[in-house]
Amino acid sequence: MDTHETVSALEITPADYQERFNRTMKDVELPFRAKFKVKHLTVADSVSARLNDHLLLMGTVDKETGLLSSVMLIGNGDGTVTSGANLMLVGVAALTAAVPNGTTKAVGPEVLSIMKAFDEEEGEPTSRILNGVKLWHMRNDKMGVFFGAEPA
Repeated sequence: MDTHETVSALEITPADYQERFNRTMKDVELPFRAKFKVKHLTVADSVSARLNDHLLLMGTVDKETGLLSSVMLIGNGDGTVTSGANLMLVGVAALTAAVPNGTTKAVGPEVLSIMKAFDEEEGEPTSRILNGVKLWHMRNDKMGVFFGAEPA
């Protein structure tokens, strides 16, 4: 009896995602680069890359297929305008890398849309679907800012 549940995936390996993300960072001339560290866990593997003291990129990987199941950027600013801008730009790059044929020109406006739609008082994530990928965003004063992508 097969007890493995099929996990929807983003149809991209961690290595390909990392390459897309790093290429986008180079294209927008930001110094952040992902170098995933892998943790092998029981049900799913995880990958993570600390981009700096304020930005962490994380993902889950389906053990059977080796494909990313989800990816999330967690960040907070240091109070400077540059840090806030970097957080948003890296968020766009993190989501762009998860979207098939994603470009910052296509994904950027979607990210701005979900950021604008976020209701601070309600605190529930806002999302949009682009090319079969659910892009989501949430933020709060205690935890910081989150950008995520998962299968739609």
